[in-house]
Amino acid sequence: MKKIQLILAFLALGGSQVANSQTAKLQAIHNSPHPTAASVDVWVSSSLGSLKLLSGFNFREATGFVDVPAGIPVTVAVALPGSSTINDTVPGLSITATLTNNERYVLMASGNVSTNGFAPNPNSLNTSFAFIPVAGIREFTNNGNEVDFKVIHGSPDAPAVDIYARGIATPLISNLAYTSASSYLNVPENLYILDITVAGSSTPVFSKVADLNGLAGSVLTVFASGYLSPENNQDGPSFGIFVALNNGTVLELEDYKPKAKVQVIHNSADPAANNVDVYLNGELLLDNFEFRKATGFVEVDANTDISIGIAPSSSSSADDILADFTYQLEENENYILVANGVLNPASFKANPDSENTAFNLFVYSGAKIAADAQDKVGLLAFHGATDVFTVDVLTGETVLVDNLKYGDFAGYLSVDPQSYMLDITTADNNETVLLRYQADLTGLGGNTALVFASGFLTPSENQNGPAFGFYAALNNGTVVMLPAQELSSVKSIMLSNSSVFPNPTAGNVTIDTDMFNEAKYTIYSVSGSVVSEGNWSVLNNTISTSNLVNGTYYVKLTNSQNVSAFAKIQVLK
Repeated sequence: MKKIQLILAFLALGGSQVANSQTAKLQAIHNSPHPTAASVDVWVSSSLGSLKLLSGFNFREATGFVDVPAGIPVTVAVALPGSSTINDTVPGLSITATLTNNERYVLMASGNVSTNGFAPNPNSLNTSFAFIPVAGIREFTNNGNEVDFKVIHGSPDAPAVDIYARGIATPLISNLAYTSASSYLNVPENLYILDITVAGSSTPVFSKVADLNGLAGSVLTVFASGYLSPENNQDGPSFGIFVALNNGTVLELEDYKPKAKVQVIHNSADPAANNVDVYLNGELLLDNFEFRKATGFVEVDANTDISIGIAPSSSSSADDILADFTYQLEENENYILVANGVLNPASFKANPDSENTAFNLFVYSGAKIAADAQDKVGLLAFHGATDVFTVDVLTGETVLVDNLKYGDFAGYLSVDPQSYMLDITTADNNETVLLRYQADLTGLGGNTALVFASGFLTPSENQNGPAFGFYAALNNGTVVMLPAQELSSVKSIMLSNSSVFPNPTAGNVTIDTDMFNEAKYTIYSVSGSVVSEGNWSVLNNTISTSNLVNGTYYVKLTNSQNVSAFAKIQVLK
């Protein structure tokens, strides 16, 4: 609309005389942040006459490029909205110039109508209202595959600046002061992060996103606008970076907000936390987030404190949060956050290795969203079963994970996308197998997964919470249960604490189980050495430990079908 008004106005000024005379092309940009100049009328006059060029020309609006008379003096002046004649223009708010034939100009209104009550420029430059004429504006790029742009500094209270493109050590523009315009820069169409620093500094004051994709062949005028400190400038408009396109469209560059990616997994087996609400910085992120569910990787703010709150599923706001955790995540890093543990540890079986089982968020940085190669799968392991001691994970005779205690992550493994049998053993004796699980990774080439222990090994001693299992959370948030093998195919299972007593023992230990009628028993030290052997039966189920010194041991029962069970005992005399 503004472009049509300009064309009609200049045709009205000179009729055929303008069409036959010398002309230049002009784009007008209203960039005066003074509150009383938020909307203005623009008048133009020359020897051809005078008239209102624009009515209600708003702050941060631009016209397209239009033909204007060249070779004769032309005055552009500003009036308050509703003006009726050129005599209504405000004295001093004008510019007179003789434009060059066939040249292109940007004419930017800038500064304060009155400097009283406004912050001075840090470089002692005049901040009074003025028109900034910029000549040499391009209509087309020199290279159709690139984007050409120049920058005009139009923020009255901002110092001279350097402008960097993220990832490039030297500034694109150096020491650009208020009312100054840079030379043209030519860059490939792409998405750029622009860091604006005080001239001579490398610390960004602002970072902006300049998405130039799809703009190859375009010529842009980029301008700084508004006040760096609105509170010192009568609460005028705040600082921003804007782009004027040739057609008069004005776009604002968004603030660059550093991001990290996070996957959240709910693995707290506490029945009271079966469903929870998750809040991020006080806003509901996950509603009724179920046990053994996961998100995919989602973006969250980085390089700043973020608050993650866990509340009951019936919560109505962040005021209902039960547990709150604050983190500062690194920009462009990937994280896995596992909610684990129990709300009241005293009401649950203690961890055998005395690890703290209180509800917590366990954080793994350096998470992988994709495998190292398309023909590999990236596996990360996490021990999340509160009543299970330190374990190893084997496939066949190969130890995949060594000495993984509750609450710990193991580093990534890069494996072929095929099916594996995973044996969960004690950390000190790989012959003693808790359970065996099948992990079918067929078809997961190029992907990653967190394999995690979940639930209680002895639910009856943990408020009848969910039973122990092995699960995998894929990078897209899908959670799958790894199927356990039948008892006959498992080397050994762990007996519950209630089946082994007294424990700790000062002399004999009784093993009460109906798994077998008769079995051989073997007692191992933590180093895996056999320290005692003998026979066990339902009728003779007490084993002597009188020859053992104080310490931790494993008792293994094995029947004639080579099915076995084991228990961890403490000898304390």
